[in-house]
Amino acid sequence: MLNLPPAESLSGQFARAKPYPHLVLPGALRGVTALNDEWPVSGWKTYQGLKRSIQRQADMGPTARRVAKTLVSQGFVAWLSEVTGIPRLLADESMAGGGLHETMEGGQLKMHVDFSELSQSRYRRLNVILFCCQNVATLKNAALTLAANPDTMQGETAIQPHPGTMVVMESSNRSWHGHPYPLVGGSRRSIASYYYTVDMPPDYDGKHSTIYAK
Repeated sequence: MLNLPPAESLSGQFARAKPYPHLVLPGALRGVTALNDEWPVSGWKTYQGLKRSIQRQADMGPTARRVAKTLVSQGFVAWLSEVTGIPRLLADESMAGGGLHETMEGGQLKMHVDFSELSQSRYRRLNVILFCCQNVATLKNAALTLAANPDTMQGETAIQPHPGTMVVMESSNRSWHGHPYPLVGGSRRSIASYYYTVDMPPDYDGKHSTIYAK
């Protein structure tokens, strides 16, 4: 389901990216049409009004379940470690906070940094997002926005959610991101998976839940 370049060919790209380490890989996800054909009609958890998610693989279609299993596989996690330079990464098979995501017309996701720990001695280090909406041409305000400062939007980077694109991004106290303006033109669909280490990150500043910008 994933079409990934050799990790060595990406060496250094992740670390050099601005406003903080990330990587954008167009065409990394195959089977986008099948994912949309099987998109669930039930089992959703709604939050922030017009955004919803499914974390349980049992509630996903067969194609999404195959993608989810790939995202937590040893081979993919090893590829992530080599690309990012973060050793001993751990996948979360429960996909807590991840799984299928869909933002409906008018929805948005405020700029935020994610929760810092999954559990004791499981420090969050990476987010992987796979975009699978097919109606990008009709969407407005759908870009994944990264910023060094959410108040001034300093160093803003906008990543368009083209179908099949994978984003690998650092998760830390500086990794402000979201799609902060109301979505226009349809819904925005993605699959997300998060990765952890037992080792404390070098810039760790204490346990916290998701922090939203003012």
